[in-house]
Amino acid sequence: MTNDITCPICSKDTIGLSPILNISETSKLDWENDSTMKLLGWKETKTQLRFCPKCFHSIIFPKFDAAQLYGTRGYEMRKKFYESYFPDKSYVEKGEKLNFSQDIAKMSQDFLRFHQTTAFIAKFIKTTFADIKEINILDWGGRWIYKFYILYHS
Repeated sequence: MTNDITCPICSKDTIGLSPILNISETSKLDWENDSTMKLLGWKETKTQLRFCPKCFHSIIFPKFDAAQLYGTRGYEMRKKFYESYFPDKSYVEKGEKLNFSQDIAKMSQDFLRFHQTTAFIAKFIKTTFADIKEINILDWGGRWIYKFYILYHS
């Protein structure tokens, strides 16, 4: 993992919430990870879920320029990896069709990350939030919005 483990929001130090995982281009974790590694041009990296106690932001490190994941090249690379993992499915159809049981199963992975973060907050951050009327969740990828949409409409 890079030496920069500061929060991308407030630049304060972050705290590790998970073990450090070594990932290489041959790890074959899932189509999202594999396509991200390829788009970034990384041969290997170390990842870790970290938390910023100042602004309550959790992020999977290392930091990278997410703009590299979007655009024509990003779409083509994600499509290629998605269809290599699921040869009987089309990447285009993925966005058009919802499979509730699969979506809920995939959400459990994100909920685990959310659980780890909130468990840490509950254990180590002692405050009352009496004057806070609203809590904003910053999600760079937009997957949380999709998940809350699915839950709200189910």
